[in-house]
Amino acid sequence: MIDKKFIYFPSLSTFSFKFKNDVVLFDDLKYKFYSDEYGKFKHPYFLLTAGTLYKKMNIREELEMKDILVFGDSGGYQIASGVLKWNVALRENIFNWLEANSDIAMNLDIPPVTNGMSFQDCVNISKENIEWFEKKQNGKTDFLNIVQVYDETRTNAWYNAVKDYTFQGWAWGGNGLKSITPILRTICLFLKNKEFDKKNVKWLHFLGKTGVPHFFIYAVLQNNFNKYY
Repeated sequence: MIDKKFIYFPSLSTFSFKFKNDVVLFDDLKYKFYSDEYGKFKHPYFLLTAGTLYKKMNIREELEMKDILVFGDSGGYQIASGVLKWNVALRENIFNWLEANSDIAMNLDIPPVTNGMSFQDCVNISKENIEWFEKKQNGKTDFLNIVQVYDETRTNAWYNAVKDYTFQGWAWGGNGLKSITPILRTICLFLKNKEFDKKNVKWLHFLGKTGVPHFFIYAVLQNNFNKYY
C-alpha cells in the first residue's frame, strides 16, 4: 500500500551518531524516537546511509527498526565529499546492504560535484550503476531511480541518460533543489514525460533539503499529487 502523504525521514549526523552498550546516542543522549516508548510522539520513519554504515550488514536489526519504514541512502554524498572513495567494488556491497536494511532505497549515483570528475563522467558512471541495480533488484526493496537537479540543460541530460530504467520511483538531488524554480521545472519535465502516470512509480524523494520553506513546497506538491494521481 502506498503512503499517500508527505513523509519526513530524519537521519542522525555521522559526526554525532555512535553506539554505546548497543544504544544509539546523540550527544550522549538516548535517541530512539522511533521506538514505542515515545508513544504518540513515535516517528516511524528513518533514513540510514550506506555511505557510513555499509559494513554493518545487520544495522537495522541492531537498531531495532523492524516496524519502521527505512529509507536507504546509497552514499553518493559521502562519495562526493571524499569520505568514501568510489570504486566499482563498492557497488555490490552497497546494493546488498540496501536490500538487507531498507524498505525504500536510492540507486548509487555519483553526484556531479565529485572531485576529479566531470559532469559527463558522473552521468556515465551513475548510468552504469543504475543499469546494474535494475538487473540485480528482486523486489524485496523499492529502489528509486535518481536525477540530479541543476540548471535545465544538465537536469535534462541526466534525466535522458537514465529515464528508460524501471524502478519504483525517483529520488531528486542536487543544488537545484535549493530554490523552487528548478523543482517546478523538473516537475514539468516529469509531467511532460508522463513519469507520474507509470504504475511502477510509487515514491518521489527529495534528498537533503529539509528547511521549513521546503516543507511547505513539498506539502503543496503532495496535495496536488493526491488530487491528480
